Amino acid sequence: MLGVQLYTLRDYLDGEENGRMTAKRLKTLGCNCVQLFHGDEALEKMCDIFSSEGFNIIGTLSRLDKLESNPDLFDICKKYGLKDIGISSSAVTDEEATDVIVRGNSLADKAIAHGLTFSYHNH
Repeated sequence: MLGVQLYTLRDYLDGEENGRMTAKRLKTLGCNCVQLFHGDEALEKMCDIFSSEGFNIIGTLSRLDKLESNPDLFDICKKYGLKDIGISSSAVTDEEATDVIVRGNSLADKAIAHGLTFSYHNH
């Protein structure tokens, strides 16, 4: 199984047409698994695009605030079979790190309650 973290290709995913074109190109390269980087309103659209092209979407990695503010996050994960949600953070100060940990733990508890795993990417 060959996969890619789509943050690497974020400049090629702007809008539905570019997203579909990128998905098709990745398929021709033998890629069949992706990790999204969306947590906001684009999450469901990217799930739709990549699942319709036959990709296994393992999860999404996004900013904590985008995941926290998406009221449909867990329904989307269930609908498209995502197994993991993750956050990335560039917390610099102790206060920022503490805030990310507290809020991340809260989101992790919700993810686990929905049968998902939770991951943290440290930059």
